[in-house]
Amino acid sequence: MENEPVQKIFLSDKNTALFECPKCHVSKEADVSKYKKLEVSIKLKIKCKCGHVYEILLERRKYFRKDTMLPGKFVYNSLFGEDQAGILTILDISKGGLKFKMLTEPIFQKGEIIEVEFILDNLDKTIIKKQVFVRNIKDNFVNVEYCAFDLKTPEDKAINQYV
Repeated sequence: MENEPVQKIFLSDKNTALFECPKCHVSKEADVSKYKKLEVSIKLKIKCKCGHVYEILLERRKYFRKDTMLPGKFVYNSLFGEDQAGILTILDISKGGLKFKMLTEPIFQKGEIIEVEFILDNLDKTIIKKQVFVRNIKDNFVNVEYCAFDLKTPEDKAINQYV
């Protein structure tokens, strides 16, 4: 394990994961269902038949998240008149949602719906404007899930191709 990067492995729909030895490139599929419900990151050491030991990080997310630094903006319209709008930076994006950082802490809360708008740095410079459901907030970092994702819309097709 001489300074090689930790592999991120995604769980399949069948609760299995495919590991590949970085030294001999032999792949092995294993049942990882016992880790599925844990809330913490799972780091495992895998020993290959060739004797090489390497680390993997089990990712329980449904979709791969692509790291980004995309500028954007948000709007929150409260039912109680406490609206908020501002700029944000999209830190990662997936087919299921986003993680972004705001300049200040949000006044909206987990479980509420806000609207985000940003431009993908793809060839078409696609404008994305989506309603999102707030899943988690920590300081000024916010994780959201798209309220709707339909591959028939041009913006969702663009997100699908982007990640």
